[in-house]
Amino acid sequence: MNTNRKGYFILFEGIDGMGKSTQAKKLYDALISMGYKAVMMREPTDGAFGKAIRERLKSGFKNDMDETLLFTMDRFYDVAFRIHNWLSQEDRVIVMDRYYYSSIAYQGAKGVDADYLREINRMFAPEPDVVFLLDAPPHVGLDRKDNNKMEKDTFENEEYLTRVRKLFLAEAATNKNFVVVDASRIEESVHAEIIGHMLQRARGDKPGGDRPRPLVREELE
Repeated sequence: MNTNRKGYFILFEGIDGMGKSTQAKKLYDALISMGYKAVMMREPTDGAFGKAIRERLKSGFKNDMDETLLFTMDRFYDVAFRIHNWLSQEDRVIVMDRYYYSSIAYQGAKGVDADYLREINRMFAPEPDVVFLLDAPPHVGLDRKDNNKMEKDTFENEEYLTRVRKLFLAEAATNKNFVVVDASRIEESVHAEIIGHMLQRARGDKPGGDRPRPLVREELE
């Protein structure tokens, strides 16, 4: 893992229906408008493993190992061929929609050992500089999907998502790079909080005296 990277890595996580993709795109658009060299990435990717995952999300995975291996290989290739390359360049920002914390939460909620998932991913996957965990009770996300007539996948039932949410929040409680954001609010309020937090990071200060790694420029405005 390259600890002397030059770029900046922003991640959005959370259970289904929290608005991760929407908020990632809003932040990406804001960064581009401010002159940053930003790119949006997501999991599953558009590669061969990512396509296999999307098919399984509709039809069902063969077993837990099938799910774990597909997500890990999809991520491994993305890290090797895109993420490391982007982070090795000055003034570059990745805005990511899902990453290995989703594996820890979603597969961990099925009984796969969370420590094992964390260990195998940290062997090759760089840590994000900041993780925005968009959080609300599962029924909020499921209601949004019902209201928008969005297609649901095999992960989406309230009891299971409750376990997934618990694991996400447990991860946030022990990782200083996590920022938990109330995703039950309207999009504009969520976006405003995210931008406010990024402004703090651009200045290199944070309430409580803990100084996070600043964004790649001195000012975000």
